[in-house]
Amino acid sequence: MGTTRRVLLFMVVAFSMAGSPALAQRLTLSSKSFTDSENGYRLRHPVDFEVIPLQPQRRAAGMVLQMEDPGGDPEGGELSVFILQKREAGAESSTRTSIGQVLGAPPFSSIAFDKRETVVDEGLKIKKVPARHVRWKMNSFFIDTWTLHLEDYDVCIVFSVADSADRVEAWLRLFAKSAKTFEQVEREARRTLEEAEDYEAVLAFYEAEASRTPGWHAIGTPSENFVIKTNSDNRRFIKDVIERLERSRELFEQDFPPPEDFNHVSVVRVCDKEAEFHKYGGTGRGTAGWFSSRTTELVLFDAVAIDRNKSFAVMTHEAFHQYCYFLFGRSEAHRWFDEGHGDYYGGFKFKGRKAQVTARMPGGLERYSRIKEMIREETYVPLERHLNFNHRQWQSQGPTNVASYCQSWSIIYMLRQGQLGKVPRKMWRPEYATIIEDYVRTLNDAFARAYSDQVDEVHRLAEEAGEEPSEADLHAARTGVDEERKQEIWKEAMAASWGRIDLAEFEEYWLLYVSKHLKD
Repeated sequence: MGTTRRVLLFMVVAFSMAGSPALAQRLTLSSKSFTDSENGYRLRHPVDFEVIPLQPQRRAAGMVLQMEDPGGDPEGGELSVFILQKREAGAESSTRTSIGQVLGAPPFSSIAFDKRETVVDEGLKIKKVPARHVRWKMNSFFIDTWTLHLEDYDVCIVFSVADSADRVEAWLRLFAKSAKTFEQVEREARRTLEEAEDYEAVLAFYEAEASRTPGWHAIGTPSENFVIKTNSDNRRFIKDVIERLERSRELFEQDFPPPEDFNHVSVVRVCDKEAEFHKYGGTGRGTAGWFSSRTTELVLFDAVAIDRNKSFAVMTHEAFHQYCYFLFGRSEAHRWFDEGHGDYYGGFKFKGRKAQVTARMPGGLERYSRIKEMIREETYVPLERHLNFNHRQWQSQGPTNVASYCQSWSIIYMLRQGQLGKVPRKMWRPEYATIIEDYVRTLNDAFARAYSDQVDEVHRLAEEAGEEPSEADLHAARTGVDEERKQEIWKEAMAASWGRIDLAEFEEYWLLYVSKHLKD
């Protein structure tokens, strides 16, 4: 699949239909309309199209619906609906954000989209609503958009079809028929997460959100620390997921105690099938789960066809990232800390309420044998470099694509086992026991100062302009720092932790521990 199709997969409907006996049947519209009461519209879509879940960052960017043709090309495809940026009631449509601007900006932007060729641009009315139909040609496919200008916002329906598809003109006519079935419906009052005052209200919000995608629902957990979104009907599996999450959180809280007012609810999306998981995240084979700081969701699938224990190990690994993201106030740590701890916790075995640390993860994820091999063959990276790598350097450490994970895991494993008194005394120093604690404290304090400084600057600039600071500017000030400031923070955290020990001596002990004393 080319770069253009990978980037625009969210809105591409590409079909492989030559000679298909079902082609005539598929070139029809659904008998019933799809109704979105929350956003106030309904329409008839191409037959067999199915609703798929929306990633939070796409919803935040205006997308309110994705529908996919499961009977088309194996790479999949979608119909998308956007609610474009609202303006004051009665504002001219020309003053509103256009669908071209939306598709050309994150999270949908691509260089290829900037090279689009406009082949249709016409004004019309749909059910007496002023509308604009724009079709673009991009390399090997068409993007067909229909924007309806409502009183205080626009609704845009986006289709796409490969120009090599059999009967492409028939598909474009079908898209026109679909768009022209658009009707407004009364909008329902929309719940917001900010209005939720307790766990019950948070769960109700996510239940309503999940139910908008057929087959999906939300489940609460006994601890009230999580909400599970899933389309799995395997109750036993979901029960095991909840149990593992709860026990994992207990581990995290033991090692990184939360403050008394820490009450964040973590959202975990569990896809029933691997294919659904990859379609949702745009990932490829080899990815078993992920946490994104942009969406704050933990996403995984039931790996029963491979090894369900792999799902559990990856879930615990990613749950650690999710926990730290909120516990540490969005501080960004070095990869040796993040990924090393993720793999450390991913190797735990749970028997009832007991958690047992192990040196192996299931499903081909274990780091034990590979780090021993790296040390034996001297392909590891000296700790002075490995610990100070930025994210790109760490990821490309080599000699394999998991070498950095193996090395970071072994460092965390030694530090954690040493804190428990399980590293031989001859290769342990008392000051090693506070490395992680000193690193985390300094990192968090420094990020908190940086965010505070940035918020103060936003207020200062707004005051100079005689305006109130925008929520967007304040959010950006609280959630990220520039690269120069981040490097300063990282240096401070490293100096307060690893900088207080003899690193060359620790490296000697680490090599000896891993090669001779690390047991599975």
